[in-house]
Amino acid sequence: MDFPGKLPLSESQTQRTTQQANANQRCLLPLHELKIRTAIGGRKREMAAWASAGRLAVEHACALPAHRVPSARLIVKKNALIKKIVAELLGELELYSRAADAARAEATDEQSKAESKYDTRGLEASYLARGQSRRITETERAIKEIEALPLRQFGPQDPIDLGALVELEARDEQSYYFLAPCAGGTEVTHDKKEILVITPQSPLGEQLMGRKQGDRLKIEIAGTRDEYRVVSVK
Repeated sequence: MDFPGKLPLSESQTQRTTQQANANQRCLLPLHELKIRTAIGGRKREMAAWASAGRLAVEHACALPAHRVPSARLIVKKNALIKKIVAELLGELELYSRAADAARAEATDEQSKAESKYDTRGLEASYLARGQSRRITETERAIKEIEALPLRQFGPQDPIDLGALVELEARDEQSYYFLAPCAGGTEVTHDKKEILVITPQSPLGEQLMGRKQGDRLKIEIAGTRDEYRVVSVK
């Protein structure tokens, strides 16, 4: 006697059957293999979440104006500039230390004792030693402040402030300045450019503070008054 064929399963019945078969298969898996598969599944979900978050971050960054997108490369370059400034200060610190040691040695030397009331060699050496000691203290403080200076990126609309690398142009010549809280007058070579460190208290720094890219201002440098243009602020 022929039996009628089985009726085809519906889509929902097929799905339930597949899920039951998978469940039965999991029950037959060794415990360690089951744990591995579970961990892999969790890792895949985690990676998918990170990928989604990454896409959102990229979309958000692309939606921002160009000057608002952080530039890691610029921060790295500024960090290299800071290191060069600190290295220059450390060189000065070593010179001051040697000069102070020499002055102290001279001040206490037997030959520096006053032979008359007009002989001031020892006193002058003592003053010189104290002056060098003050320079050492100031340079050590400058190194700490420069190393602690927060590095930030400046955009075209950001006013010049501490940490800004400013490019000026006058008579088709460019000059570069780094605004720092101290170490004014320190000069370093960075990216094939001579960069002079200036402070907000200096005449030039005082005029630059608050200015923006594209601004024009008249500045007197070394007795010569010229019109300068702020080419860039980074």
